[in-house]
Amino acid sequence: MAFLKNRNGENYKVLGVRKSSTKQPNDYLVQSKGGQFIIAHGWDSKNKCWEQGGYYGWGEAAEKAAKKDFYGSNKRK
Repeated sequence: MAFLKNRNGENYKVLGVRKSSTKQPNDYLVQSKGGQFIIAHGWDSKNKCWEQGGYYGWGEAAEKAAKKDFYGSNKRK
């Protein structure tokens, strides 16, 4: 299982990866330790942060919405 570790030391479980439409190479669909689903747009591995986050909340409905947005389009929202 892959994880992203941000500069604050928090780990996010990687659920999906796609090519980013930003200057950074990838977007990631991640889940925080607390269970929140996030699309990390433009992950910068050098600085260990993302350019913009899409936050979906917790639970099955949030997971479904995040996956729909992440896999349904390669365009940044």
